Amino acid sequence: YRTPDQEKKLNALIKAEKAIDRANKQKIVVKKLLNAEKEAERKARTRHLIQLGALFEIANLDKRDPAELLGVLLKTAEIDPNDMKWQVWKDLGQDTLNKRKKLNTNS
Repeated sequence: YRTPDQEKKLNALIKAEKAIDRANKQKIVVKKLLNAEKEAERKARTRHLIQLGALFEIANLDKRDPAELLGVLLKTAEIDPNDMKWQVWKDLGQDTLNKRKKLNTNS
């Protein structure tokens, strides 16, 4: 047997415990959402890096020394973004990608 005061305290404790449980469940939900965002970002970054690596393979540069490739990229990055070379290189690259795509769809 509990007194009304004890019953009131017990009910308050039970209510508090349930509230803590609900809060903990919500924390888990939020954590999963945040982790899902981070996971999606990580997957997108990984996919992007794989695509860039594939470009080196397409250009037959995948066997070159990484330091050489970085040197080439660093020097290329110094070229003015408005230089016409960028458009020429883009057109050449797009033509190559289009040809590869056409070959793969015909296979």
